[in-house]
Amino acid sequence: FYRTLGAEVTVVEVLDRVLPVEDEEISAFAAKAFTKQGMKLKTGTTVTELKKGADNVTCTLKAKDGKLETITVDRVILAMGIVGNVENIGLEAAGSVPAPAAAALVAPSARSSAGGAMTCPSCGVGFGQADYEGLSVIVCTSCGGRLVSTPEVSKILARREVAFSDEQQRLAELLIAGGDQLRRAELLARGRPGVALIACPKCAKAMVRRHYSYEHAVEIDYCSICDLFWFEKDELEALQILAERQAG
Repeated sequence: FYRTLGAEVTVVEVLDRVLPVEDEEISAFAAKAFTKQGMKLKTGTTVTELKKGADNVTCTLKAKDGKLETITVDRVILAMGIVGNVENIGLEAAGSVPAPAAAALVAPSARSSAGGAMTCPSCGVGFGQADYEGLSVIVCTSCGGRLVSTPEVSKILARREVAFSDEQQRLAELLIAGGDQLRRAELLARGRPGVALIACPKCAKAMVRRHYSYEHAVEIDYCSICDLFWFEKDELEALQILAERQAG
């Protein structure tokens, strides 16, 4: 994104290739595309020191062979994964028990491939089950996100029983009004470094961040291995509203 605006961009990756969670062929293709755009790629490199100046930042980089290099830039953007902080925030008092203590309370459909309890990819809290449009779906008891399979999404979109809140209606209106702009932004962002991908709660592989479909610009995370969609709070309802309006 910043390179398309004319900024000089240097990507520092500690692993030996960009987009390390993707297949090697995809990483190679992305590296070639980034280099063609004029981006500088430094793989197998760590940042050992950052010194902030009045209007710049001096970075000390260390390659795998131990060679040190210093570069000065205007801004530094850090992208990395996150771990949910679920301790001492009153979950027990609210009736939600974080894993692994919640493992005995988790339904079979809410267990990971390793047999343990799945946890929310957004906040790290254990999942529960909730009735939605006649189905029992996996839901985060803290943030309200939902983990839904493709057949379940199809059944949900075919039903019209849930009443939507004003906030969900507003979200759908924003998606309709900015659909073209959101689609362009999504295309530009594909494969770009700096996008923190979440892990599938079931298989722990990185999920793909994309729009649900070209017609419906609802940003979702999808695991093709487990055929599961992750919807943040209100995103599934917004998708329903868009689908209902399209169907008339």
